[in-house]
Amino acid sequence: MLKFLALFSLSLLLIPTEPCAPGSGSLGTKATIEYEMFPPISYTYSSVSLYPGQIDETFANYEVKSDVQNSINEVLQANSIPTNDVNPPTVQYTAPDAQISPDSSCTSAIVNQTLTANGRVTYLCKDVNGTATAELFLRPLVVQITAVSAIYQSQWTALASQVADKLRTRRSAEFYTDPIVVIRTNLPGTSSKSAEFGISFFAPLAYTYPPADVDLVPGQSLTLELANRRVRTDLDLAISKGLTANQIYLYIPPTLNFTFTPPSVQIADGEVCVTDNTYIQISGTVIYKCSIGNSGASTNIPVSGATNAPVSGATDVTKSTATDSTVNPTPSTDTPKPPGDDRDNFHALPRRRASSGVKAHPFDQSMTVIATTSQPLYENQWNKIARSVQQALEDKKLLFNDDIKVLLL
Repeated sequence: MLKFLALFSLSLLLIPTEPCAPGSGSLGTKATIEYEMFPPISYTYSSVSLYPGQIDETFANYEVKSDVQNSINEVLQANSIPTNDVNPPTVQYTAPDAQISPDSSCTSAIVNQTLTANGRVTYLCKDVNGTATAELFLRPLVVQITAVSAIYQSQWTALASQVADKLRTRRSAEFYTDPIVVIRTNLPGTSSKSAEFGISFFAPLAYTYPPADVDLVPGQSLTLELANRRVRTDLDLAISKGLTANQIYLYIPPTLNFTFTPPSVQIADGEVCVTDNTYIQISGTVIYKCSIGNSGASTNIPVSGATNAPVSGATDVTKSTATDSTVNPTPSTDTPKPPGDDRDNFHALPRRRASSGVKAHPFDQSMTVIATTSQPLYENQWNKIARSVQQALEDKKLLFNDDIKVLLL
C-alpha cells in the first residue's frame, strides 16, 4: 500500500495546539510524518485525456509543493508561531498519471482508469482474474524542513493533523489513516525539566531597602517585602522574555524559586566613601560598601556551580557610630557648601576622612534561581535562555560580573 509521507522540522520548541496537552514523548528537530492520502484531482495528470481539474504533470507537482508550504505557514500563524526561522520546505512528490473516468463504479469498460469522489481520486479500476476490481488509489509525499529547536512528539502529531486539515480544506485531499509520526533530533547534551541559574551581580537600588530611621533614596524599595516582590517580578519577566526570544512556547509558565535576601542599605550622598557602613550607588546600581579596613569586603567570587549563598554582609547592616572618613585623597569631588552645614564642613576635611580608614569595597551579590518547566529542555536551550535572561535583567540595572552559570538538575 502506498503511503503519503511528510518530514517536518520547525525552528520552534512547542506549538500550542488544542488537540494535544503539554508536550510529551521524545523531543526532535525533525519528524517523519506518514499519511495515506487520496490525492485531489489537481495533484494528478493524464497522458491520455485530461479530466476537468487536471492540467499537466509539472503543474500537479508545483501545486502540491505550494499547498504544503502554505498549509504549514497557516498552521504556524494560527498558533501565533513565528515563521521567519523556518526554512522553505523541500517537497518530494511524483504526480500520478491517472486517466479519470466519469463513471461512478468500476466495470470492465474502464479497466486501468480511476474513479473520483468529492474532488479527489479514490479508486483505480483493475482487472483481477477477469473481474473488474476497484483498488484504493493512495499516493506518497515527502516534505523536509530544517529546525533550530526541538518540539515534542505530541506536538509533531498535532501539527501533522492540522496540516492535513488545511489540505482537506484547500484542495479536498483526504487521508485513509491517522498520521504516524517518527521524530529525530540533533540537539547535543542532556535534557531536564529543571535548571539552576547562578547569578553574580551588583544589585539595583530597587533590590534594596533602607534601614529603620534612614531616608529612602529614590529608586529603593520601601520595605523588604517590596524589594522581594520586585526581584520576583523581574525574574518572571526575564524568564518569559528568554523563552520568547528563543521561540520556546510552553503551555504552563515555568515555576521559579530563588535564593536571595534583599539587603538593607543606607545609600551615601555622592560617589565618595565618607561614612562607615554606607553604600555607593552609581547610575541606579549599588556598587560599593564603605567600611573600615576589610570588614565590609565582599566575599563573593564569580559563581561556577550556581550554589553560592547570598553575599556576606548583605543582610546584616547595622547603623555605625564610627567617625565619618574616606580614603579618597582627592577633594575635588567635594563641592563647597554654605557655612553652618556640619556635613559640608566635614566634607572639607579630606585628610581627616583618609586617616580614619574608610574604604570602598565591591558590594557584589549572588543569587540562585531554580526554574522548572512542565517538559524537559535541552542543555543548549537552557543556556540560550540564561543569556536572554541576563540581557533582560541588565535592562533592570543589574550589573553582572560574570555570565549566568547553568546547572541542570
